[in-house]
Amino acid sequence: MAEEQHFNDDLPGVDTVIFITIAFWGVVPDMLFMIGSQYLIKVLMALLDTPFFYLLTRGSEHQNPVE
Repeated sequence: MAEEQHFNDDLPGVDTVIFITIAFWGVVPDMLFMIGSQYLIKVLMALLDTPFFYLLTRGSEHQNPVE
């Protein structure tokens, strides 16, 4: 079975740039700072929550096998 490819896997941060640009165009004076800080927050959150997800899902492949 072919592995599904997601658009955002190849271009990390594209969703942040698009959202901030559309949501805050003309409202925020320093768009680049806002985009950079939002991306930094996303990276930090991913680093902090990933270990918990690994711990919580460890062994779950044995409980619910994919057929």
